[in-house]
Amino acid sequence: MTNLSETCDPENDFQLTVRVQTESNNTDDAARLAEALPNLIERTDVNQVHTDGGYNSPEVDELMREHQIVQIQTAIRGGRRSQDKLGLDDFHWETDAEGQPQTLTCPRGQHVGVSSGPKAHRFGVAFEAATCP
Repeated sequence: MTNLSETCDPENDFQLTVRVQTESNNTDDAARLAEALPNLIERTDVNQVHTDGGYNSPEVDELMREHQIVQIQTAIRGGRRSQDKLGLDDFHWETDAEGQPQTLTCPRGQHVGVSSGPKAHRFGVAFEAATCP
């Protein structure tokens, strides 16, 4: 499995591959990102990363907060979602200083509070179906 880190600033005339990682396919994507971040921070002005859903973990979340880097995930872990369904990346999240979700806004503007879920690091929200189906 190979991961590439590359620049993607639309104001740059060209983009660069700044890191290549090649490992066996049983290495977790989030572990690869956690390994790559310190070097990327040292060598670049990284302030935002775009990843798929496999690159999330408590360790990555902490590194992102610590270095004030925004992670934009295109999907959550698991199978591909249907194009006619919303994903977590379609919502606007507001978090506290520790990165815990506080409020969530759906693409149609409904703003709701986030409640604790049944287990640690699990959360719940309730949107009105008529507003945010």
